[in-house]
Amino acid sequence: MKHTYHRAAQVEKQDGSSDVFPCTISSNAPVSRGDFVEVLSHDPGAVDLSRAPLPLIESHDSGKLNIGLVEDLTLVGGKLRGMLRLGKSARAQEIKQDIQDGIVGALSVGYRWVKWVDKNDTVTVTRWQPLEVSLVAVPADINAGIFRNLNMEYQMQIEENDEQDLSRGQRRAQRHGLENQQAAAEAERGRIRAIEEMCKTHKVDANVARELIDSGSNTEIARRTVLEIISARRYTPVTGPDSYGNNYEGSGQDYGFGRADMQDFSICRALVASAGKDWRKAGLERSMSDAISQRVGRQTEGFFVPLDLPMARAAYATGAPSTGGNVVATNLLASSFIDILRNRCQVINLGATMLTGLVGNVDIPRRSSATTAYWVAEAGSITESEGTFDKISLSPKTVAALSRYSRNMLIQSTPDIEMLVRGDLVEIIALAIDKAALYGPGTGNQPTGIFNTGGIGSVVGGTNGGQVTLDHMLDLVAAVMNANAAGTSMGYLVNSKTQTSLSKLKSTTGQYLWARGGEFTSIAERMVDRINGYPVLQTNQLPSNNTKGTGTNLSSLCFGDWSSLVIGEWGVLEILPNPYGSGFATGQVDIRAMQSVDIGIRHPESFAVMSDAITG
Repeated sequence: MKHTYHRAAQVEKQDGSSDVFPCTISSNAPVSRGDFVEVLSHDPGAVDLSRAPLPLIESHDSGKLNIGLVEDLTLVGGKLRGMLRLGKSARAQEIKQDIQDGIVGALSVGYRWVKWVDKNDTVTVTRWQPLEVSLVAVPADINAGIFRNLNMEYQMQIEENDEQDLSRGQRRAQRHGLENQQAAAEAERGRIRAIEEMCKTHKVDANVARELIDSGSNTEIARRTVLEIISARRYTPVTGPDSYGNNYEGSGQDYGFGRADMQDFSICRALVASAGKDWRKAGLERSMSDAISQRVGRQTEGFFVPLDLPMARAAYATGAPSTGGNVVATNLLASSFIDILRNRCQVINLGATMLTGLVGNVDIPRRSSATTAYWVAEAGSITESEGTFDKISLSPKTVAALSRYSRNMLIQSTPDIEMLVRGDLVEIIALAIDKAALYGPGTGNQPTGIFNTGGIGSVVGGTNGGQVTLDHMLDLVAAVMNANAAGTSMGYLVNSKTQTSLSKLKSTTGQYLWARGGEFTSIAERMVDRINGYPVLQTNQLPSNNTKGTGTNLSSLCFGDWSSLVIGEWGVLEILPNPYGSGFATGQVDIRAMQSVDIGIRHPESFAVMSDAITG
């Protein structure tokens, strides 16, 4: 709905035959609009003169051609002034004579609010746009035509009848009608403010906001429109190592929510709202979930969480007991779910390639055999040779985990409790990805892990296992090198028992072979331990209870070019609370967290494993 406001202006009488007259178009004087006082700012930059020169019309009748122009608009002493120039038409010349004779001298300017501040029943219009200037018989009534536009008019009229001529019922009806009109005016201003704020918050083009306002769209239609716009946005694909040293390739979703929105998002608040089916106090969380839902093309009984949600917090200002007491509310840091996932998921830390924000199934081509090169004699023919290619396919596989929190904890609303919940979710997903990347069986909708992939290298300790030595570590490297599978993200992954055994190994001169972190810079831009010159990280997702022959409690370890391990994720974390689960009687809420992930290996020969290491 286009709101064109009017206020009185003045044309100055000028003798002579000139068709040009100086005029005052507006001032910053307060004007009563019935249910509020309007102040038009005339500060520098407050007036949008992009439509200048302004058309001069009669009585705001835009259905007829203008009879002149108002030019040379300038702000002088808190007033907008200009020069009124009449055309050469017969009607324009008639009006010229009337102006010179002092018969016509009243102007009314039509304008539109662009930005304003509404405070204490006073609306200060900080930026506005004049649209036209009209010659009128009587200056525009400040109580009439306030919301004049092409589609409808809300006219707030106060009858000038003496109240004593009206019955009590008539006066009551008159006041009631005025109240209804005032309520309609306030509702309209609220609609405009809501749409403009919605578009501003989600960085939607101002022209879209103006179209929604001008078309009379209600806030629900505007909300759907904004969601469609922000759901269609994407990040630019990023390739190469990220700030953690990992090979990050792919594109993620930009759902139109800025950093401040991400900081304000509360999983705890969303859990309480979703469990109670009452989202009135979780509007941001609901909007973000709805935007993701539209983008991924499916609904959820719970809510969606974007993976670039901040998942870390500033350091504690004071110590806190392990029970979570004495928590201190501090600001969230920018680290996201994916960032923290990398930090806790060791296969990602070693350099696994991550493909994020995937949609649908993904096929990744790989060369299975190389083209052969030939030496060619002068004028000789080139022997034809073609490399062959196959592919690895990734499809969404859901990793899910159950957790339980007390309702009293969820409603605490402090960053510490929020980070406890977020950290728990990250830990669950990280451990699941580590486990699947290493030992996924490839059945039951689970990925195929390294140890269950055909074609990988293998180092054997002995018939009943063997004590892990430096030679075994060298053999693992050799298995990869001999297959021409060396890469840029080479490293070992071991469990804690293997780490302990290896850290005790000494050279013939009595020097420990295990290099402590601090002597080398890791691929993850942190100081990590090394052996044989390669980074080594630890996870107890590698078992220490294998059996072979008579050997028991044997450990697994792995070496490889971890960039050959591909981890795909499908953009969002889905959370569903169940307040009526097994913890209902004790006031606890069961939480189910689900994420769609798949894992593939581009070149199996990039890895070599040992599964019978004695580490006792």
